[in-house]
Amino acid sequence: MVIGASIAGLCAARVLSDFYSRVTVFERDDLPSTPANRATVPQDRHLHMLMARGAIEFDSLFPGLLKDMVAAGVPMLANRPDCIYLGAAGHVLGTGHTLRDEFTAYVPSRPHLEWQLRRRVQDIHNVEIVRRSVAQPRFDRAQQRVTVCCWMPATPATRSSSRPTSWSTPRAVAPDYRCG
Repeated sequence: MVIGASIAGLCAARVLSDFYSRVTVFERDDLPSTPANRATVPQDRHLHMLMARGAIEFDSLFPGLLKDMVAAGVPMLANRPDCIYLGAAGHVLGTGHTLRDEFTAYVPSRPHLEWQLRRRVQDIHNVEIVRRSVAQPRFDRAQQRVTVCCWMPATPATRSSSRPTSWSTPRAVAPDYRCG
């Protein structure tokens, strides 16, 4: 069970699909069928850059991703550490150090990157993306099970009668969160 079909949720679903016979991703929003901004993802209008290592990791999880992004017109900054320069409102962003090692970076929009990942996750046979709002996730250590309350998406006809349904995983591992 994955809550949220943004970039992190899609990556989690991809990894879990190698270890579980069924992976369900719950997403509260309608997901666009093309690269499009989503009102509930405010940072999707910001500049996004896949630096070399991130690009390699994404392409290892989703083979062909980088090739498809470039074919779709995503800018690629290939092996030019001397020309990487980011500025915002007249302020140069960075450490002031000169980059010496060659690397390739990609500059997709957030909606485009998320759309490319979502297309690939939707093609995984044991992953399903379900439109549901999720609340009250609970982990039962004794049963090694996560249970959540899910609400069907509201429509004008069901808005007043929408009732939660319970969903639980067959088996789960407790998340280990640490503050450092």
